[in-house]
Amino acid sequence: MDSIRSVSAWSPGHISGLFCPIITDDPKKTGSIGAGIAIEQGVTVTVTAASQTIIHSISRTNTGLIREEWFEDSILEVLLERMQIPTPLAIKTECALPLSSGFGLSAASLLALAYAARAFFDLPFSDLDCATMAHEIEVLYRTGFGDIAGSMRGGIVYRPVPGIEGGIRGEYIRYSKGDQITALVLGPLASDSILTSDSILSRIREAFPSQKPRTIKEFFELSYLFALRSGLMSSSVSCILQKAQESGVLASMTMLGEGVFSLGDEGYTFLCAHAPDPKSIFVCDIAYSGPRVIQ
Repeated sequence: MDSIRSVSAWSPGHISGLFCPIITDDPKKTGSIGAGIAIEQGVTVTVTAASQTIIHSISRTNTGLIREEWFEDSILEVLLERMQIPTPLAIKTECALPLSSGFGLSAASLLALAYAARAFFDLPFSDLDCATMAHEIEVLYRTGFGDIAGSMRGGIVYRPVPGIEGGIRGEYIRYSKGDQITALVLGPLASDSILTSDSILSRIREAFPSQKPRTIKEFFELSYLFALRSGLMSSSVSCILQKAQESGVLASMTMLGEGVFSLGDEGYTFLCAHAPDPKSIFVCDIAYSGPRVIQ
């Protein structure tokens, strides 16, 4: 450790299209089945030795300017305790997407920190160990149910079982190389208020389709039907998605966020035409891998 001044790790973000929560007494087996897209626009975490643990988080705009910046305790400290980190760390998290908008950034932060801390201290944790610890914390604090599992390998994955096992056994959904995802963010949405409501979770389970998407087109079609039936859409999101359907554009609601995501050039053009502000448009690449140490 003495020869390493800092370590940085990256984890993809994750956009859920459809999910069905499954809650048990065991956090490892609690989570969701469903499907989502791992995106390159995730979170980078840098750890450095320090006299006391401090967490500095930065969210940047598309042009690199700081959108939000804050210093505060978070579930990242819970992960450090879970990993039994021996000394304090200065932790810096950076992302280029807005928080609480359906991009799985809390999951990405946990995964990236697990990889960075493991490398910094040369800890004997496997990739699966890192993902399992991050998943358990997400479940316990209700910040997500399936983003960790969905981000483990990259790509577009259907998770047939809940928990980390869903990420391991997940089935890849076909897409074309170079496919891009455009997201229109209308505002934040607190996922914990939804994931702690028994009535909302029950409605989500009823809306979940029995069909498995095999292609990216089927993924968008089933995601839209799920969003429609779940009752999670705001009037603004519903209006945009109705127009997308009328225009033949593949689009759905970012789960869980106040926004819409769409596919390809047609999706980009459509969402730009319906964006209240150009700064609310984000173009995302499909991630080709899961988390990794980058420096």
